[in-house]
Amino acid sequence: MSIVGLVLLAAALYVLHRSPRGSIWSRSILVLIVAALYVLHQDFWNWFTAHPLVFGFMPIGLFYQACFSVAASLVMWLLVTYAWPAHLESEVEQNVSEEDSPR
Repeated sequence: MSIVGLVLLAAALYVLHRSPRGSIWSRSILVLIVAALYVLHQDFWNWFTAHPLVFGFMPIGLFYQACFSVAASLVMWLLVTYAWPAHLESEVEQNVSEEDSPR
């Protein structure tokens, strides 16, 4: 990842952290991050080469996919943290408490 990519990711995380949960800024940044991850998954630049070897034994394409898996996990964590529909959980908790109450 380039320095520009890291700066953009840091700026996106800052805006996500500072904006209210569910705001238009957080939603649009999450959509852009998911779209960027989708574009980066199309690994066409490593299709025809196995060199350089990372750590002396791992082809560059395999290393890229390992890094992509870590990035996808981080994006899923961001989605759960900032875009989880909390109203669904409150409905379930309300239904459970109604079922547990004595009649």
